[in-house]
Amino acid sequence: MKTTRLEWPAALRPALNALQAQWEASVFPRFFGWWLGELRACLPSRLREVIERGDEEQIVRWENDELWLQTPTGLQPYHSASVQGRCVLLLTTRQALVRTISLPSAAAQDLTAALAFELDRHTPFKANQVYYAFRRWPSPPRQSLKLTLAVATRERVDALLERASQYDVQLSAIDVQMQDGTRLGVNLLPPERRQVRHDPRRLLNRSLAVLTVILALVTLQLWLHNREAVLNTMQQEVTRLRNEAREIDELRQQLQNGLGATHYLTDRKRSTPALSVMLSELTHCLPKDTWLSEMSVESDGQVNLAGQSQRASVLIGELKKCPSLTGAQFQGVIQPDENTGKERFYLLAHLRREDVGHAPNPDAP
Repeated sequence: MKTTRLEWPAALRPALNALQAQWEASVFPRFFGWWLGELRACLPSRLREVIERGDEEQIVRWENDELWLQTPTGLQPYHSASVQGRCVLLLTTRQALVRTISLPSAAAQDLTAALAFELDRHTPFKANQVYYAFRRWPSPPRQSLKLTLAVATRERVDALLERASQYDVQLSAIDVQMQDGTRLGVNLLPPERRQVRHDPRRLLNRSLAVLTVILALVTLQLWLHNREAVLNTMQQEVTRLRNEAREIDELRQQLQNGLGATHYLTDRKRSTPALSVMLSELTHCLPKDTWLSEMSVESDGQVNLAGQSQRASVLIGELKKCPSLTGAQFQGVIQPDENTGKERFYLLAHLRREDVGHAPNPDAP
């Protein structure tokens, strides 16, 4: 029987092998197997029988140089007429070598090539002496890969295939039965002898899958188009409202700045004593033997007084009697004047103001 195989470009094989290995090591194959089994159980019995007939699998064994067919009642001599569906040759652990090994996570890109390089470290054979297959078990990302490796010598497998051809057996796979009775789930059949099944249902399923993807893409494109149109309309409306809000905020800020500055200046003027009041108080507070030669009032309320007095040391106490002045203190030292016989002084004081808060900040909202 002539077999055909789909050959991928050599540059894509490592990526495809890594993708297939990750898929087989994940929980998805078991999940979809369980899910499809549940769906199949919901089908009518006749339809379920038709589907199961296409997926029927026959297990054969090679023992005592004879080919045996495994049936629910036990092993029976093989007859080609009694076999329908796929035929799988099941080897025992005495006919194939099984090892559990670990490989670095970087080997996931091409496990087949990595195993061919590491095979002689884990088995007594080289890669060109055996047919090998593996099953990857789930493992956390970026950690060592856990594999179960099955190895059978080329001499044994080729001999089994030769004897199977004499029985007119077309094998679909060669698997290994573990010691606990379960199947390992690998295929030791040489790649060039593997058959590609032409299943009409698979073509129908692929066509439906492609159609579903196309419809999903069209639906997504329409939804994106409608959403983009609505989004553009909303963005234009938001831009217009934002501009109006910005203009209103600017007008409000200008108004607040103007009112704040006006209130601040009014309160500052109200809280600052008039210059005439301060001069009148100084006239009554300073002793009669004291006269001023210089007086200035700074913008921050600092009052500078310079002059001469018969007793300059008592001026601090006298200035405390002035209601409009506070914080009086000498600036420098008191010096005698030889011409007048009095003491020259220089005083600093501050105008007493009420607490009117801080000046408004033009940048404040």
